[in-house]
Order: sequence, then C-alpha cells, then structure tokens
Amino acid sequence: MTPRAAFGVTPLEGGRCQWPGEAGSTASLEWGTRSGLVCGLSGAGGLRVNFLSQIKLPRFSLFNDECLTKEIIMSADTVAPELFGFLDATHREIQKQLSQLHALVDAIESNGLNAATRAQARGVLNYFNGEARQHHLDEEKHIFPALLGSQNAEIVQAAERLTQDHGWLEENWIQIAPSLEAATNGNLWFDPVELRHALEVFEALYLDHILLEESIAYPAARQRLAAHNTHGMGREMARRRFRADSASTPAG
Repeated sequence: MTPRAAFGVTPLEGGRCQWPGEAGSTASLEWGTRSGLVCGLSGAGGLRVNFLSQIKLPRFSLFNDECLTKEIIMSADTVAPELFGFLDATHREIQKQLSQLHALVDAIESNGLNAATRAQARGVLNYFNGEARQHHLDEEKHIFPALLGSQNAEIVQAAERLTQDHGWLEENWIQIAPSLEAATNGNLWFDPVELRHALEVFEALYLDHILLEESIAYPAARQRLAAHNTHGMGREMARRRFRADSASTPAG
C-alpha cells in the first residue's frame, strides 16, 4: 500500500486533497506555506491539525508523482513520542539559518545586493520572524513549566535562565531584522560590519542557549513529562502554527 493510500488521501486540484474526517465526513487539507511544518484540516468533523515532522523520516509524494515531496505527516495524536525529536530538529535548523545569515553578510560585504542575496535575506528573515519564535513559544508553554516544578535547584535555574534568554534573543533579533528587511527591498542603508557584529552576539547567545537546553533542560523535561499525556502539546503547537500561517497569508 502506498503512503497516500495508507493515509486515505484523495488528491484534488490546486495542491489540495481530501482526508477522511470524523464520523464519515471528509476534510480539506492545505499545506502551510510559511513554516513548512503544519497542515490544517477543516470540515464537517471539526478542525483537526496534523504535525509535519522535521525528523529525518522516509519521504514520499503526498499528492502525485510530479509534486514536491513532503516529509511524512504525523497526526497530532501520534507525534507525542517525537516531541523532543521535533524540538532537536528545530535546533539544527536554527543553526543552519545562522550559517546562512553569515554567508549572506559575507556576500553583501563582497558584492553588495543582488537578486540572490535579496532572496536569501527574505528566507532568513521569515524563519526567525516565524518558526524560531514559534519554537520559543513551544518551550515556554510546554517544556519550561515542567522544569519550574522540579525540586532540583539547578533545573529550576536553568529554566529561568532559558526563559530570560528568549527575551535577550528577541532583543538581538530586533537589532538584526531591520537590516535584513532593507536588504530584501534592495536597500543598503545599513552597515554590514555592524550587522556582522550583531549577528555574532546573536549566534553566541543562541548556541549557548541550545547547549543548555540539550544538556540539561530537555533530558530533565523528558523525565518529568514521561508519565504525562503530551498529545495536547502537539495539537497546541500545530494549531498555533497553522493560525499564524493563515494570518500571515494574504487572502485570495
């Protein structure tokens, strides 16, 4: 059985498809276009949202053999075991985006702005304005609260520091974003040297932040959440992304 058949998906025109809904109903599915993480389902059976895992899993074409392949879809009800895998994968993507931002600054310093650098600036800008902020919300809503209830002072301090880090990262990003926005519009009013300095501060804090999460926070949270039903976490994360994507996508 093909993955498409296994998921019961019926291809429709316009990059959409039908999905079996609740109580025999069908639902309309569309891919989120901003984060690339979430697809939303709505229909007579009510709103359901599926998680698109970034974890390296088998890939397949959801709609037809010619369309772009998508990573395997996971229902919010089955994503719980992969919650921390998803968070870890986001950390890898953040580091990739930081590397791309370094390459962008190098290119601007060497050759100024062109179509390629403008597009690259837009991609990085969209990522840190969107998915990176969603990732911080994932942790603040679902990971850090579990740590703040620990009897281990080191774990509580780590959660408090990581929450504070998010504020500092946001401040750093606010210093960087206007330069990237200008670059996407072909404007070079900013100083690339100052942009590089701001990036170095931003990157250093992010890498230190990720190290603390993966060495202390995530292992502790895995233990504390092991006995809890985390299905609701996956659903909240997916719905939030879908709503943010819908709000940022122009109508029509």
